[in-house]
Amino acid sequence: MKRFLLIGFCLIAGSVFAQTNLSFYNFRSVGQTNFLNPAINSRQAFTLGLVDNYNHYYLPQITARDVFRADEPADTTIIRLLNNDAYQFKNLHLFNEINPLFFGIRFKKNYVSFGLQTTLNHRISIPKDALNMVYFGNTSTSNFGKEIRVTDMQINVSAYASAYVSYSREINDKLTIGIKGKYHVGIYNGELLRNVSTLKTDSGQNNAYRISATTDYEMRGAGLDRMQSLVTAGSNQLQLGMDYLNKPVGSGFSIDLGMNYKFNNKLSMSASVLDLGYINWKETKNYTRKANFIFEGFPTQDPTQIDSVTLKNLKDSVTEIFKPVQTTGTSYRTYFSPKIYLGMQYNLYNSGSIGVLGYGEIFNGKLYPGASVSYTQRVWRILDLRVNYNMYRQQYTNLGAGFALNLGPLVLYALSDNILGLISIDGVKQLQGHYSNTRVGVNINIGGRFDRDNDGVPDRKDKCKKIPGLIKFDGCPDTDNDSVPESRDECPDVKGSILANGCPDFDGDGVKDNADSCINIKGSIKTNGCPDEDGDGVADKLDDCPKDFGPIETKGCPDRDGDGVPDKTDACPDTPGTKENKGCPEKGK
Repeated sequence: MKRFLLIGFCLIAGSVFAQTNLSFYNFRSVGQTNFLNPAINSRQAFTLGLVDNYNHYYLPQITARDVFRADEPADTTIIRLLNNDAYQFKNLHLFNEINPLFFGIRFKKNYVSFGLQTTLNHRISIPKDALNMVYFGNTSTSNFGKEIRVTDMQINVSAYASAYVSYSREINDKLTIGIKGKYHVGIYNGELLRNVSTLKTDSGQNNAYRISATTDYEMRGAGLDRMQSLVTAGSNQLQLGMDYLNKPVGSGFSIDLGMNYKFNNKLSMSASVLDLGYINWKETKNYTRKANFIFEGFPTQDPTQIDSVTLKNLKDSVTEIFKPVQTTGTSYRTYFSPKIYLGMQYNLYNSGSIGVLGYGEIFNGKLYPGASVSYTQRVWRILDLRVNYNMYRQQYTNLGAGFALNLGPLVLYALSDNILGLISIDGVKQLQGHYSNTRVGVNINIGGRFDRDNDGVPDRKDKCKKIPGLIKFDGCPDTDNDSVPESRDECPDVKGSILANGCPDFDGDGVKDNADSCINIKGSIKTNGCPDEDGDGVADKLDDCPKDFGPIETKGCPDRDGDGVPDKTDACPDTPGTKENKGCPEKGK
């Protein structure tokens, strides 16, 4: 039973400081992927999210096997965890996100989504000495004579509901930008601002147990009275719930920014910054107390001689000394912890892709980084699979996986950053902490943009369905990037010009260099790339009359009578003749 109490506490209180969501980034099979980058959207034309639930918890510095030991009793496990300084209960955090409604629609180069969201966010740090005292008592061998300090205790809890609208646009074939605006309604908030508390048990007068305690703490909270009323209101709960919308305990705004840039038909880079914003809290209260207490012990060494009245008076005195002083507070503002994602994706053939992702969250002025490498594969149009390897907070053994199952318009999906944290608990010996991160949901999709070659052109419009290409060429490739699709490129491996059908053309006259007789001089296609000033079809270098229009037969010189003798040497330029007679008719004819 004691082990289950400890495990229950760990699972309720523990989570990693940042809800990394590494497996979910750029998972275009699911519309809600734009939660992590508003410029990255699903391939579906329409998405209705029926349910989406995300949970993340982590117990730092304690492995699953540290808790679940078949080779020792529960008491031994707890004693080992509490007595070993390698095990800590700091930076515990519970994060839960529920998205009861998501709506996304694509039209031309635009994508718009909106929805509702509720978030529970609890951060807790519990000093090891405090847990030790709770389990062993203040008079145990390990605690007697030792000053127990709980200065590093941390409590930061909040809950809020949000409504959001997201918009993204394809600026061109390469760049997409997106922005998401969120309005938040606060439900409750509580923070421990200051805490300097100590407890010491040692020998007093006549070897009696002496207890010395000091405390100096300050807390603030918002909406706590509302929560208490909501729990005890009975039939009025609906009205109290509506009051949160009409007269919110807190309200605020935040934005997300994102971009996605395609270098070519295979490689793309993306980046996003999330949760730039705040919540202003009202209906606040402050809780403070500064006190000292010394109890020199009972005047007897026999506990049976202590009457119940004396014990009750002692308890009442301690309670009164440490009882918080409650005052009405002023409104205050809390800020969200900004999150940064930086990713790159390389598309492979057969609907596969490799992704690399960097992550960081800024909390209390400190950056908490993470990274991930993933592989995604589409199997026909039915199944999308993803596996990824994640690194976060000195953990290097996190294997994630996920899928999206397309059953007609119905889509079922589930992902986890660490599947080892969910299976074979006793066999997981190498983990640096019990880490679990899951997202599950159900969507209805219409108008899927299936794209087997991952080039951004849906199969129904792709003229090269099995080969990655460019949108402007209807999905056909341009390997040498000369703006001539390979279906028309006469030199597909060498960058050329459009006029020369994709082949090099140094002088830009539309004649490819290997067929250009005047490679350095812009000319005419009819004269194999050489200049033809008079436009008679005879290159200037071969034209005896480069400034006068003439036929090829007379090397570009005029021949009015068409007898093959240029006018300039034709003795009878207006009468057809023979070359032998210098362009004049033979005598007698």
